[in-house]
Amino acid sequence: MLNALAKFVLFPLILRLWGLRGPLPVGTFLALVGVVADRLIVRRYGNGRGLAMGLPFMYATLRTAGDGSPLRAGGATLVMGLVEGLLHAWLIERRRPPRKGPAAWWERIRALRTG
Repeated sequence: MLNALAKFVLFPLILRLWGLRGPLPVGTFLALVGVVADRLIVRRYGNGRGLAMGLPFMYATLRTAGDGSPLRAGGATLVMGLVEGLLHAWLIERRRPPRKGPAAWWERIRALRTG
């Protein structure tokens, strides 16, 4: 939920600050696609591959609907990709299920030591 809310706020804000025309509808559309893609792609293929699949889509959307130059659209795509990666590293990675096997034992031992 927090990931979705952050995208709906950050993507239009990035496009607005980047100076592209029509930032609200384009940013909202990209945020909506990103939220749906997170449910479908990230869980199946992983964060890195999902982001690599999404960057060309972001760029094409910004070029067609954002009315920006290729350089401006490319820069905005890289910034949004960086924000997307940070959101996933911060929000999704923290929610992973606990590990099983020998690594789980070491984590339990560390937790007991640190209290």
